[in-house]
Amino acid sequence: MIIFLPYSSETNELEVSITPSLLDSVKNAYSRYRTDQERQQQLQKEKEIADYAAKSAKNKDELLVEKELDLLEKQKLLQGELNNATRLLEEGDQRLRAAIDAKNFYEIETAGILIDSSKKKLMAINTEIVQNNDALNQLRKKFKK
Repeated sequence: MIIFLPYSSETNELEVSITPSLLDSVKNAYSRYRTDQERQQQLQKEKEIADYAAKSAKNKDELLVEKELDLLEKQKLLQGELNNATRLLEEGDQRLRAAIDAKNFYEIETAGILIDSSKKKLMAINTEIVQNNDALNQLRKKFKK
């Protein structure tokens, strides 16, 4: 089948004959174009996946750093609480000595309560410090990996 397109000098169109070989060439060109487009899309997807993986790794590192900073801040707060509890224990000890010297049983009881509560607080803070240090050590091991 051959189709001729007439030439029109008014529109500057050329006469092109449509032959089976021309149609085959167009089909082949379209097939190559589709294949190339699919490859381009696949490459784009692979690039996006690689970019996402790199971004995720960066975000993971940033999260680890942020978590470490939070744990270090908590460690500072716990150290401050530990210092306060130690001062409270020392105050209770001083009150107890003064109450014993004055033979004031009411003050002895008050100092005893103060000492007991400060000991409990010290134990709780020490437990938190140990847990915080363990969490920091585990986090630092993750950094090394």
